[in-house]
Amino acid sequence: MSGTNVTSLLSNLTRHNKTTTQLQLMKGIILSERIRYIHCEDPEGNHGVLVLLGNDKYPTKTFEVNDQADFRLGLRNLKIAEDTQAELETPLPELATV
Repeated sequence: MSGTNVTSLLSNLTRHNKTTTQLQLMKGIILSERIRYIHCEDPEGNHGVLVLLGNDKYPTKTFEVNDQADFRLGLRNLKIAEDTQAELETPLPELATV
């Protein structure tokens, strides 16, 4: 590859990387012990993903968010799942024998 082609290729890659970084700005927010929200802003609009982090017994769950209604519904559903999973992890008290 000639020096001109390499320079041209590097120039195009640099221009592409600058454009890509300008297109998307991502932010993460911790909403609870295991629920996270990842927000992305780009020219096509705002969107995000709610994530319920998995553990040894339960897989990771995700919920796509395109507007406020999606966010509320997704957060409610993931919070119910998080609370239910935590409840199932709590051992039941032993029954007393008479």
